[in-house]
Amino acid sequence: MAQQIQDSKKEVCKVLKNVPYFKDLDEAYILKIANNLRVVTFQDGDVLSDKMESNHRRFFIIKEGEVAVTGISGGGADYKDAILKRGGFFGEVAIVTNKEPAGKAVAKGKVVVLTLDRDTFVRTLGSDYKTLVQRTVDKKKLVRVIS
Repeated sequence: MAQQIQDSKKEVCKVLKNVPYFKDLDEAYILKIANNLRVVTFQDGDVLSDKMESNHRRFFIIKEGEVAVTGISGGGADYKDAILKRGGFFGEVAIVTNKEPAGKAVAKGKVVVLTLDRDTFVRTLGSDYKTLVQRTVDKKKLVRVIS
């Protein structure tokens, strides 16, 4: 059982490292985030996140099932709807920037997610989360300049 928990934590850390805002974090911060994720189950049609509701500042990693994300918009542009599967994630912008979610996420069948609310995120990373955001923004700007 201990091995299963350890393997699961490694899998979660691997997913977190694929999140643009988290990929440059030290291993200690990745583990802090992983240790604070909660497991939540949703049923078909349940709304996980909705850009119309300001209290939905959460980050989600899909552990089982599929999630339909619709009405995606950001930076004045609209984007194609998406179906996210195991290992997919969303909501990172909402918890990092404290802005509304970019779209509406609805469970397609039974869905199990690992989730983290913004308050826990800020409490976990402390004031470092602002540095995290700035470093990511700077890195993206640099890539655009070089490209």
